[in-house]
Amino acid sequence: MGEAAERYYIEISVANLIFTVFDNDMKAISLNKPVWTKDLLSGKKMCSMSLMHNGFGQIYTEMAEGYNTTSEIRSSYGQLIAHEEFFIDSLKNSLEGVYIKTNLGFRNGSFGELLRLISIMVMKENKLKSINITSLPEAANFHFKYKFKPNVNEDFNAILILDFISQYDKTSELCHLAKKAGNLLLEMEKSKIDKNLMFSEANKIITEFFLRTKGNPIKKAPTIQMQLTDDTINENKDFFNNLFIKHRIDYTI
Repeated sequence: MGEAAERYYIEISVANLIFTVFDNDMKAISLNKPVWTKDLLSGKKMCSMSLMHNGFGQIYTEMAEGYNTTSEIRSSYGQLIAHEEFFIDSLKNSLEGVYIKTNLGFRNGSFGELLRLISIMVMKENKLKSINITSLPEAANFHFKYKFKPNVNEDFNAILILDFISQYDKTSELCHLAKKAGNLLLEMEKSKIDKNLMFSEANKIITEFFLRTKGNPIKKAPTIQMQLTDDTINENKDFFNNLFIKHRIDYTI
């Protein structure tokens, strides 16, 4: 769904302290509140929900604590639809994503999007600063859609990705980008560039590369560090709030 693809209309009743949301066809949509509980060991807030999905009927979300936290979406029959594994890094004050997966047969149900919204709610409720992930190259555009940005901050990772871009099809329209990546690599080798500036420039090149190659096979590219910050979420709150309504979640940024 694009940022302006759907619009919702809210009717507020001050007397009853309730609100009703209407879709484009002015049909009422009932929203479901997340249920929040505190994990006994970590003290962190986790959520569960019961939602009505347009294509798959009643679904349930819950979280299980182990070595990492697992966020699961299940059908009313208990079938696992999708799940994400993450942990909260107290030192970084961040949510660190391990992996996110939608099972076969459910890939057209926007369940990956729902898991992302759940992780955003967990981030906000625990007052964390960011969500950090390491993305497979073929999944990068999925994460770009939800406002993640490249956050390469290690020499080795930066060199791997820039080297890949510098050798990308130099006959294509991306030849200028390949040249920029090659030039930055040379500066890095000669240590003629400040580290912070180097990572900033590298992330700009990587962002343009992944956005320009959208839909093309880039599976041989290295994995990429990406980040979604609290500031970025707040800047795009209308986009995310529309997604919460789309999934019938009573939550507002």
